[in-house]
Order: sequence, then C-alpha cells, then structure tokens
Amino acid sequence: MGGDHGIAITIPACVSFLRAEPDASLLLVGREAEVKAALTSALGGSDPLRSRLEVIDAPEVVEMDEAPASAAA
Repeated sequence: MGGDHGIAITIPACVSFLRAEPDASLLLVGREAEVKAALTSALGGSDPLRSRLEVIDAPEVVEMDEAPASAAA
C-alpha cells in the first residue's frame, strides 16, 4: 500500500470508508504482514469490518526514484 504518506494514512482511511459505506468492500494490495498488522492496530482483533476486507500480498515495491518501466520488468 502506498501513497505519499503510506500505510499509516491509507489503512485508517480504508476503515473510515467502510464504516461510512456499509455495502462496500475493499481489496488491499501490499506487503501482507504489514497490511494485516496495520489492520489489527486500526480494528482490533474481531471487528466485523474484517469480513469486507481482502489482503492481496504484493511483496515487491517500485521505489519513487525508480523508472516506471522497472515495475513491468
């Protein structure tokens, strides 16, 4: 999960979105262990919102200083 401010901003925003939109679900793509740890911090252990989230592991990262074409290589 990326963005200018990273996972510390995106996970709480996802949780806030799901609370506001009861019919929505999200796919979260990023380093699985980091995303799940952030979700645990944001939701606790058994929040029902978890059933509306799916985490897709994406362990590789294209850094900001890398050429965009390197993502396809």
